[in-house]
Amino acid sequence: ADIERKFSAKTQFKRPELSQIKLTGIIFSTEKSADNYAVISDQLLRVGDQIMGFKVKAIRPNSVILKWENQEFILELWQEERK
Repeated sequence: ADIERKFSAKTQFKRPELSQIKLTGIIFSTEKSADNYAVISDQLLRVGDQIMGFKVKAIRPNSVILKWENQEFILELWQEERK
């Protein structure tokens, strides 16, 4: 019975830290969205790809929208460094 309760309990996952994810480049096509890519943490990603638990929802000319569960986060290409 204890095992059943452990598996039936909804597990809460902690959101990964956005500070660990760096957007360093965007390849953006106005003609075909399938040709849009984002360079995030040294990985070339397209819409639908995942990185560190986040899903790439949209790639814009200067930003990328990431989704985690029901939350959306915007990564700006030219963010100022926080000190």
